[in-house]
Amino acid sequence: MQYDICSHRHKIKQPRNPWLDGPEYITQCPIEPESTYRWVVDYGKAYLVRIVNATMDTELFFGIANHSLTVVGMDENYEKPILSDYLVMSLGQTMDVLVTTNQSLSHYYVAIRQYDSVRPDVTNYNQTNATTILMYNGNYTTPDHPTYPSTLPSYEDFRSDDRFLDRLRSLASTDHP
Repeated sequence: MQYDICSHRHKIKQPRNPWLDGPEYITQCPIEPESTYRWVVDYGKAYLVRIVNATMDTELFFGIANHSLTVVGMDENYEKPILSDYLVMSLGQTMDVLVTTNQSLSHYYVAIRQYDSVRPDVTNYNQTNATTILMYNGNYTTPDHPTYPSTLPSYEDFRSDDRFLDRLRSLASTDHP
């Protein structure tokens, strides 16, 4: 990657640690080209993560290698929890997701991939994946390469998009699933 990027954690309380919630070079330094941001976690915990698709014109697939994601909310609304190996996110959408850290102590890729819901010859999009590393605390031999999410759908996987979206339900009532 040739450009700096930054990771924002909006709406997450960070007492005395605001360094991951602002524009680059003001409250945080960017992740420089050819470097990696690492998300360090403890084994046996559940983390509530708010994921934002901050793109202007792209739907995204999101996944964490060997980890299931429990969607509990979308766009400031609670949802009936669904367990999934990947997420599908529309433009500007937020998702509240529980990530349970119950895998072997190691390093795992967290990846996003553009989902193209129209013909690629029309959009001419770049099929680049963006990744970070979820890294467990503890004593273990660091792997040569993190595990990549094998369940992350391909760029034009319409069926995976439909399967994910068809499972979403509100908490309204049993009459209105």
